[in-house]
Amino acid sequence: MKTSTSTAAAVLGAATAAAVLLLGAGAASAEPHVTSSAYVLRTGGVLSVSPTPYAQSVDGARDRESVADISALPQVGPAKIALSALVATAEGNAASADVAQVDLAGLLRADVVHTWCVGGEGGLDVVNGTLLGRPLTGPVPHQVVDLSPVLRLELNAQSVENGALTVTGLRLSVLPSGGDLTAPLDAATAQLLPTVYGLVGVAPPAVAPVTVGGLLDVLRPQGEDTLLSVTIGSTTCAVDDAQEPAGGPGPASAAADDTEPAVQEVPAPGSPVEAATGTAPAPVVQRFSLPVTG
Repeated sequence: MKTSTSTAAAVLGAATAAAVLLLGAGAASAEPHVTSSAYVLRTGGVLSVSPTPYAQSVDGARDRESVADISALPQVGPAKIALSALVATAEGNAASADVAQVDLAGLLRADVVHTWCVGGEGGLDVVNGTLLGRPLTGPVPHQVVDLSPVLRLELNAQSVENGALTVTGLRLSVLPSGGDLTAPLDAATAQLLPTVYGLVGVAPPAVAPVTVGGLLDVLRPQGEDTLLSVTIGSTTCAVDDAQEPAGGPGPASAAADDTEPAVQEVPAPGSPVEAATGTAPAPVVQRFSLPVTG
């Protein structure tokens, strides 16, 4: 029996199409796998800045993103947030967020802030830094600087979720949620108000508020639990199957318990690796009473 040329071509074409379909289905099933990510700056609340610069490692490939400098927040008076040489790097299950010449509203200053993670380990390193005028350098354990009721600064917060470790280097909260609106603003707290006004870009009122609720009225929040949050340095790394997550954020950290950080990090919209918000080690809480001057 003879087979026509057109029939043979049709059979060959059908076979080729089936093979392409099968190969295409196999390729589509191999979804890209993000093994690590990092960003240097993010803000939320009255001013929103998406993670900048943002790097991610897809299937272990190296990604490095940088920004020369940022002065992201409106400034009124002496308060400012200034950063230089922002670099986010991700490769394999390692990531780092590096920034130089850090000025966090005068509360924290440093030549270099380095946030990092490798698999289930991570930390925060500061070079030539000061925290409220006190020296801060070297590896920094998880701690919270509580300037209630108007400011809260958390350093080296760590959590593990869905097989990934997230390290948040610095997180500043302006008027953190959960405070008593009737709480009075004493003389020491009043000294912080120029910093608060400057961070959110509001001119000081003619009549100074005397309670937390009065301060909120001046700042006109739009329903935010926290008026403003600023994150400097965040890294997320996949934890190796054979490697247990680190028990804490550093050799000087407290033992882990079920304490949640007071300010939860919101995952970046569209980011393939979301910031972990699971169980965190208990922080070292430092409450400062600022001297009254003037």
